[in-house]
Amino acid sequence: MREQVPKPVPIIEKLAKYIPGYGGYLERGTRRTADQALREAIAGQLSGPKAAVERLIRDRTKAGDLDAIDPLDRTARRLESLAQSLRAAGSGIDAFYGAGRLDDPKADTLHTLDLALFERVDELKTMAGVAEFDGKIDKYLGDLEAKLAERGLLLQGIR
Repeated sequence: MREQVPKPVPIIEKLAKYIPGYGGYLERGTRRTADQALREAIAGQLSGPKAAVERLIRDRTKAGDLDAIDPLDRTARRLESLAQSLRAAGSGIDAFYGAGRLDDPKADTLHTLDLALFERVDELKTMAGVAEFDGKIDKYLGDLEAKLAERGLLLQGIR
């Protein structure tokens, strides 16, 4: 009798396109490593928006707009904190990664959250060059922080 191999989840395929090494998630032994690679890739993407905020700080300082510096500095620290949180986030319980089935609803939820995190950071990175960037960044960061918290609860088995 022929053993059925789980069909790749389309979300995994999408993530694998964006993040080198994430395709390894399909193999049981590399799931935790692929998860860490994903979080590192997302955290790395935050360096672009952080650099844009730092440029805004320099520009506002040169223009003498010192009232704008504190909020921008808080945003830069928030970006750095989010990047550190992504890198340090736990990978979940071993049972989650040892599961043989990738079509498990929790796995699908995890991959959906992963993709949402990646896409949101990508949007943030894209808009880092537009004039309204500093007015919208707090909403983006709030969304990212909420998604990361939701992901953490899922991996802890709470959600």
